[in-house]
Amino acid sequence: MVHKDTSKEDLEKKVKRLIIKSHNCRLVLYLKYENLSYKISTIQVLVIIASTIITFFETLKKQMHINNRDLRVISISLSTFIAMSLSIARYLKMEETKENIFKLLQQFALVEKELKLFKCTLSTYDESDKKRLLENYNESFTHFNTILTYNENIYYRRQILNMNFEDKINDLYESKIESV
Repeated sequence: MVHKDTSKEDLEKKVKRLIIKSHNCRLVLYLKYENLSYKISTIQVLVIIASTIITFFETLKKQMHINNRDLRVISISLSTFIAMSLSIARYLKMEETKENIFKLLQQFALVEKELKLFKCTLSTYDESDKKRLLENYNESFTHFNTILTYNENIYYRRQILNMNFEDKINDLYESKIESV
């Protein structure tokens, strides 16, 4: 009887660790997703600005008496900038990576939800459910390790630690202010 309780407690601890690990992976992925979204948006805004400048100069060519040679240099330069920016984004597979991160975020959310449900109702799950749940987690975690480099993982985890540290400092200041 004691052995069953111990194994149940061990299983609860293991599931709790997996929930925390899954949650931390989601936080890291979210930061990576936001960073990538910002870069993609920046590239898109720069392309819009460059295109608008080309159109602006083409429109004002006659009114400002801009020399055709100068206009061609401006147009070719900005067109090259646009092509280069979009090519780099495509080469780095930014959109594809962003979509993969979004899918993995959803996958981790589902795994985390299933783990929490599993933790609450340990006795109603059979071995096949436990195995499926762990396989889903392992698959998500493996995919996580393929999407982020080791350095990116460390970088985003440090950001999370810094944010948590700042939150704790703010909470401390708020409590001191409230006590005054």
